[in-house]
Amino acid sequence: MCTWAPTPRIVASFREAFPHVLGPRRQSVLLGSNEPLTVDPESWRSRLRSPAVQAHLGHERAANIQPLLERIALVPPPEELSEGELNRDLFPRDEFLTP
Repeated sequence: MCTWAPTPRIVASFREAFPHVLGPRRQSVLLGSNEPLTVDPESWRSRLRSPAVQAHLGHERAANIQPLLERIALVPPPEELSEGELNRDLFPRDEFLTP
């Protein structure tokens, strides 16, 4: 599962739902699973460089591969994310950053 996590409440709620969570240090996007998640940057790099992926992206979008390769290096290993209050309300205050 993948989610946008703009607030600590969303992070805590996502962690409550999934035993294995992976996300960047800023916690803006999270991946969750019932099974362990692994980070294999070299495998990601190999796939991005493959002719099949570059052909699929097309010439214009293939130019974006280098920035992606640089971002992959910044993906941290799985880590404990912040704990906090769970999002149990029905009003989407976290999703829209309302008070």
